[in-house]
This record gives sequence, C-alpha cells and structure tokens, in this order.
Amino acid sequence: MPARRACRSLSLPCHAQLEMMLSHLLYTLQDPSPSSRAKTVKMLAGIVRADPDVLRLQNMTRAVQIALQDSSIAVREATLDLLGQYISSCPEYADYYYDTIVKRLSDPGISVRKRVIKILRDLLAKLPTGARAVDMCCRLVSRVTDEEEVHKLVIRTFQELWFSPPASETDKLARDDVAARCEQMVGVVAAAGTTAQRNGWLQQLLSRLLELPEASKPSKEMAVVLKVCERLVAQMMDTLLQLEEQRGSGKADEKLEERMGNTLHALSLFCNARPRLMLHHVGLLPHFLKNESNNGVIQHTCQMLPPLLQLLERPPSDLLNNLETFLTAIIFRVPEDLIGVAIPALCMAIHCSLNFQLLVETLARFFDFLLRWKQMDPNQAKPKAAAAKRAMLCLGMLCRHFDFDSPSAASVARSPDGSTLSVEGKVNEQVFQLLGAFVSSANPPDIALYALKGIGQMCVRVPELVERCKNLITRVLQPEADLKLKRQALSNLLILLDDDGARQRAAAKASHPMASPTKPATPAVAEMSAKVNGALQQHLPAILASMLDYRDPLVRHAALSLTSALLREGLTHPMKALPKVTIYPSIHVV
Repeated sequence: MPARRACRSLSLPCHAQLEMMLSHLLYTLQDPSPSSRAKTVKMLAGIVRADPDVLRLQNMTRAVQIALQDSSIAVREATLDLLGQYISSCPEYADYYYDTIVKRLSDPGISVRKRVIKILRDLLAKLPTGARAVDMCCRLVSRVTDEEEVHKLVIRTFQELWFSPPASETDKLARDDVAARCEQMVGVVAAAGTTAQRNGWLQQLLSRLLELPEASKPSKEMAVVLKVCERLVAQMMDTLLQLEEQRGSGKADEKLEERMGNTLHALSLFCNARPRLMLHHVGLLPHFLKNESNNGVIQHTCQMLPPLLQLLERPPSDLLNNLETFLTAIIFRVPEDLIGVAIPALCMAIHCSLNFQLLVETLARFFDFLLRWKQMDPNQAKPKAAAAKRAMLCLGMLCRHFDFDSPSAASVARSPDGSTLSVEGKVNEQVFQLLGAFVSSANPPDIALYALKGIGQMCVRVPELVERCKNLITRVLQPEADLKLKRQALSNLLILLDDDGARQRAAAKASHPMASPTKPATPAVAEMSAKVNGALQQHLPAILASMLDYRDPLVRHAALSLTSALLREGLTHPMKALPKVTIYPSIHVV
C-alpha cells in the first residue's frame, strides 16, 4: 500500500507540488552551516534559470531578502548571482528587486560590491534609456573611492558604457545610443556637483583615454575612442541648442537652466582632457555668455575659452569681438566666484585680438574708482563699498593674467569722468601700492580682506612682491589676528605654491616635451621658484602654528592644506609638521 500511494503521488503533475517543494528548499536557508545555505541558493539559481517568474513568488521574495542580509559573504554573493541571472534574462523586471540590489553597494564584502556593480553594468548595457539609468550611474559613482579593486571595476564599467565603439567597425553608433550615453554622463556630473574633488575621477578617466601617446600619433584604439567622443560632444551641443531654443521661447524654468549648466559642465571636462574636441563648436560659446543669471553656464563657458583660444591660429574677428563685449560686461556684474574664470577668459581673448587698449581701459576704470573712493567721506563711501571690493579683486586678477608692465600695454585710457589716464610701465607697482594702502589695520576688516585677495593674485605673476609683503603676512598670521584675514593669507600662499608648481611643469614640458615632469625648468622659472620657496620658508612656523588655531576650523583646514602642499613639494621636513598634524584632529572650537 505505501508503494502504491507513492506511485499515485508521483503521477500527480510536478507543478502542483512546486510551491511545497520550494518551501522545503527555502527552509534550508535557516541551516546553521554557511556552506549549506550557499548550496541552497545555488540550487535556487537553477530553478530561476528554468523559470525566472519563480522570483515573483512571495515566499521567494522574502527568502531573497533574508539571504542578502546573511552573515556569510558567500551566501550574499550567491544570492546576487541568482538575481543577476534573473535580471539578465528579464531586464524589464529589474524594478522588482532594484532597491534590494543597490543596497548591497555598501556591503562590507568586496566581492559582493563587485557583483552588484556587474549587475548594474549589465542593466545599463541592456536598458541605456531606462528610467533608472541615471540613478544607476550615480550609484556606481558613489563607489569610485572604494578599494582599488572596486575602483578599477567602476572606472572600467564607465569606460565600456560611455566610450566603447560599435560592435563592428562598419557599424555606426545609433543616435539614440549616443543620446542615452550623454544623458547618463550629464546626470552623473549633475549628481557629483561642481567640486573638482567629486568630478576628479571622470576628468582622470577622460584624460587617460584621450592622452596623446609619446609618438604623437594616436593609436587605432584611441582613434576609435576619439570618434566616439566627437559624437558625444556634438550630441551635447545639439542638446544645448535645443535647450536654448526652449529658453528663448519663454519655456525657461529652474530645471532647464540647471540642465544647461550641467551639460556645459560635462563639455568642460571633455575640453580639459582634449580641447580639440570642442574646437569645432567654439563659435557657439559666446552665445551662452548672454545668460548672466545662470552661474553654471557662465562658469563652464569661461573655463573652456582659454584652452580653445590658444589652439586657434587665426581666431575669427567676430568671435573675438563678441567675447570682448560679453566678458568685459560680465566682470562688472557677476558674483565674486565667477570673476576668477571670467578675467582669464577676457585676458586670453585680448591676447588673441591684440586689443590691449580695452584691457588697459578696464584696469584704469577700476584703478580710478578706487582712488576716488579712497578720498570719499565715510558716509559717501559706505554705499559703494561692494563696488570697491570688486575693484580690488579685479585689479589683482587683471595684473595676474596680463602683463601690464610690457611695452605693448602702454597706452592712454579715459576714466568715466572724461579725464585721461596714462598707463605706461610700473603698473603693477602702482596697483600694489594702492591695494597695500587698504590692508592697513586702520581700514575695516572686510575692506582689508579684499585688498589682501587682490595682492595675493598679483603675487602669482610677480613673486618678488611676496618678500615686500613679509610684514603684512607676518601680522595677519599672528595667533590673535583676524580670522578671515588669516585664512586669506594662507589661501594666498597656497595659490602661489600651486601656480609655481604648474609653471615649473609647463616650462619643463615646453623645453623638453619628452622629459619627465620633475626635470628642472628653465633658469628664469627656477629663479622665480626660488623666490616663492624662500618666502614660504620664512612663514613656515606661523603656517604650522595655524593648524592649532582653536578659534576657527576653516583656518585650521587652510593651514593643513598648505602644509600638505609644502610636504608634497619637499619644502618642509615631515618631522617639523608631524607633531602639529597629529594634534590637528583633537582641536575643537571653544
């Protein structure tokens, strides 16, 4: 009888027993042995391969959730393998387990995180225009600072997704495919924000992909990548023009303005890596300078202009005229953080057009205004204090990015009241003396702060001024000095050091294109570097002491950043800085 009942049970359809058998199998996930639980998950994977819809069953969903939180890395990884097979065969059902999968990106197990990255990569490859495509890219970006294995996998994933050529050499990238890649890239840039630290990985990826080899001839692989990048840049420019049309037709809103800024940001990353990719579109850039209300658009447009103008042998006169008109107006109106990108762009445009008179007149306007503002009654001067601060900052930046002491800059400019101002030789000296007068302790701290900012910019071009500022820097680095002035002095020294390093690398590369970046630069550059290093050494004790300024964490951070740069350049012995760096984390504001 038992045998007969068994035979009758076996004659029942197998699918009628499925849920019962599956329940028995899922029960083994509670086995205390990790290896047994891992084997159970692998057995479930075989069932899923035969029928992916099994994963939609309620008890299966609950079991997967539990398995992904298992204490064993092997069990969690096997569960993700199971889900990966399901999604690979049915990507349209990815939403069902999407949130569950992406949570494992923060898993302590490296192999688990790598498996999640591979699942997301497969999803992006199959559904590049999916609703979650940008979110998946942003999730991947969040792991770019992980261990080296994970970091390399993330970088390789983006390299394959964004810059891979068509499967066949005879094929061309479909327009929808290019648009999807651009949408993902702009979304990632938007999520990362504007800080260089958060976008540094993407800039490094582009630079590595587009860096010209030593033979100066692009390889076959690089030529293919360049073609893909050209398509991406062209698609982003088309998107920008469409957004501009919508904006012109009165459909502008906050999201549209933000998208324009993010798209230009993505283009600026391409431009930094290989400016020639943007050279064909440089004529369209002045148009975006009209959008003064969008800080992102102005910032990234101005950042792209200097490297692009350097590549143009004969820039069109219309292009230069438009740039001069827009950029000259911009520096009088945009916020302070945009002045730092607008003035270098203006100076580069002037270098190309040789219209030195315009730049001299601009400098004269700021100089004349400060002279008159200095003589004003306090009640009259107060309403114009903001304009005076802008003038101080602009004077310093203009002197940094253009050599007004050169014979070609000598000219006569007219001030707003119609009087003539002769600008000839020793312009830097006159500007330095004027700004130095505002840094004295007799002036309000906010005025002295902007004068100090202007002087810091001037010192980049004329390092000799740092020695003349010795007493000023010593005063503002005192323990009891004003916090904002102290922080600005530290920032000035860091800018000076960074620019000196960049100047040495550029000089070494220009004189020895195939040489190492550490090869000594020309004597003139070496002499300037010696002046910078000497000035920094004089203030080293005060810089190190500023790391322990309990009054303001921003001062301590500025001192730490400067100390890190000094150590990197070999300008201080680690044993001098180590005691202060060790104490740094324990300092609290009281």
